[in-house]
This record gives sequence, structure tokens and C-alpha cells, in this order.
Amino acid sequence: MDLTEAPTSNAEEKSTPLNHIQISEITLPADCAPILDRKMRLRRLDVFPGGVIGLHDHSNRPAILFVLKGSMTIHEDQADAPIIVNEGESVSEVGVKHYAVNNSDSDPLTLLTFDLLDDGKPADRECTGC
Repeated sequence: MDLTEAPTSNAEEKSTPLNHIQISEITLPADCAPILDRKMRLRRLDVFPGGVIGLHDHSNRPAILFVLKGSMTIHEDQADAPIIVNEGESVSEVGVKHYAVNNSDSDPLTLLTFDLLDDGKPADRECTGC
């Protein structure tokens, strides 16, 4: 494809940073894949009305979550109180253990999650937190 006529500057666009994780501050379990061996994964998660995202651990899977539609309450081990995350808001998930509840009994909750996935164990290591 010839790109000689392609635009070289941005126009009619707006970029709004929503969240970030400082990579150098992520501490992973020693027996799991280092950051450079991981996949970046983006996925959509739909939680049915009244549904929950069961208890899980982010000690080996740093993530950022964005609420596309709905509202949820997160219950995590490092927070003094539950955290409510509404449509258009995001949270970072690093080193926490938590579960979340769809706040609606009638509407679905739709999330985008981006994480650094450790999706396999090479033969020379055993990962207890993968």
C-alpha cells in the first residue's frame, strides 16, 4: 500500500487519558513470567443483571478496567470500603484480590479490560500464582 499521500498530523480527534499503571512499580511473583514475556490482552466482559465477577487475584495479572455501560461495586482486600465504579470510569488492578458486583438487577454491566497476561508456563518454571 502506498502511504505517500497519508496525513501526517492529527485532525478532528480528541485523546483523553483515562488511567495508567507505572510498569516499573509492578511487582510480580518471582516464579511467574516477567513483563516482557507476557501478552497484552484487551477484552470485553459482559456481566448479566445481578451478576458477579467472582473472587480473583491480580498479583500476577496487572490490569486496567473501564466501565462502558452500567455500574459496579468492587470489594477488595486492600480497600477500607467497597469501591463504586460508574459508566465512563476506570480502575487499575495491581496486586489486589477482589470481586465485583453488577449494581443493577435489570441492566447488564459492560466492561473493557486490558491486562498483561501470563498465559502459559515454560517447561523450566513452575508458577504458583499464574
